Amino acid sequence: MNRYKYFVTNSSLGEWTKLPDIAPSQLRAARLIKVLFTGDLERKIFTNPFFEGKEKHYLRAQIARISHSTSLIPKGLMRPIEDDENRGIEENTPDEGEIIMPSTTQMKSLDMWVHATKNILKNGTTILKQPEAPEGEEWDDDRVNAEMKKLLESDPYAPLLSPVSDDAKISVSKTMKQSAWICRLAGDTTEYISE
Repeated sequence: MNRYKYFVTNSSLGEWTKLPDIAPSQLRAARLIKVLFTGDLERKIFTNPFFEGKEKHYLRAQIARISHSTSLIPKGLMRPIEDDENRGIEENTPDEGEIIMPSTTQMKSLDMWVHATKNILKNGTTILKQPEAPEGEEWDDDRVNAEMKKLLESDPYAPLLSPVSDDAKISVSKTMKQSAWICRLAGDTTEYISE
């Protein structure tokens, strides 16, 4: 979530301000409210449910949500790291030869694009923390595993590198829904072959 740093300004000739890191609680709250941006980063936000922070925190939370949802890569470029608790991805290097890149025409299919980042969970992070016993109690491994299973059922991980064609459709009207993504060729559609 706070992997990148962002700078904002009201004018390209004005002073640039670094946005602060945000807490998971701010990201959770930002999902539940709608606030118009004024450009005053120090403005307090008064909403129900409560948002702990100022406009700069709300802006940073929305940027985190947008960048996580819209970071895409071509299918086959990366692969999940096996047995990785942090659900990481790595470059998909073949055993022999090089990766064969798809043609421009093939890339206009929604099935050729996948999400490059982990989903943001309901808890406001990308990884579930191991459950801990309340103070005064001791849990054995079976109880910890059972509690973790409950967490995963209530807040599941989205599959890594899931195709954008699997994303939920957007309601355009009461009776019509459309794909969240549209892929088109624009400009020079000539296929170039590198040798």
